[in-house]
Amino acid sequence: MERQDQNEIDLSHVFRVILKRLWIVIVATVAAAIVGGVFGYVRYHDKNYYGTTITYDVSIVSYVDGNQQNGTNYSYTDKHMTRMTELLSEDLFMEELMSGIDGAPKRDEAGFGAYVSALKSALHFSYNEENFNGLYVTIRVLNNEKFANTLLKRVEEEVPLYVQEHMIIPTSGDTTKYQTTCEEQSIATIGLMNGGQTRREAVKFALILGAAAFVISCIAVVIADSTDKRLRNYEKFSERYGITVLGVIPRLNENTETEVQK
Repeated sequence: MERQDQNEIDLSHVFRVILKRLWIVIVATVAAAIVGGVFGYVRYHDKNYYGTTITYDVSIVSYVDGNQQNGTNYSYTDKHMTRMTELLSEDLFMEELMSGIDGAPKRDEAGFGAYVSALKSALHFSYNEENFNGLYVTIRVLNNEKFANTLLKRVEEEVPLYVQEHMIIPTSGDTTKYQTTCEEQSIATIGLMNGGQTRREAVKFALILGAAAFVISCIAVVIADSTDKRLRNYEKFSERYGITVLGVIPRLNENTETEVQK
């Protein structure tokens, strides 16, 4: 019980110390929040990503004696779609895209490798993991809306042809033929993909640094008070030394001493 009372006394003392130096805590918190907000703004204000996601339906069509059949007994699996996304991410497909882009370097020209790397960073290929028919191509270009539109055009031209040419199909029989189809499911347009990110990042860093400054300043205030051994009132003197204070002599400044002498 005595220990619990001591803990409560200590906590109340901590709160009193913080309240007494609250202006320091507030100034530190506000200053850190401002610094964090400025940092978030400076870091992200000029980073605009332009792009879109194109959805394709990949399926198999069977023909019997030249006539298309409504049903099929063959469907793609996770293994097929994984392999296709890997093929689309390789340098060979990037080179196919570059062949139709004005100013893109050829294989034996300077800057070819850097251009391929830039395309790879701007494109992401994935698929629907539930039915394996959906193929997704995400375009994400930094600060270049014109190039994003150029890349969208090349992707729409090349992806269906590349998938149809490289996708595995069942072995055709004497009368049954199989063909892969890759059809775009919606009209894709380039737009700003990270709208409002600058504001969100500024707020995020302001909150993080502000909270950190609040905690640190509270700890610093409490530590500074606990390490201060000066006795500012007779109550602390009695608590520390167990001696009853019989009287207190006020501190005299020079003006007071002059008045007393007169």
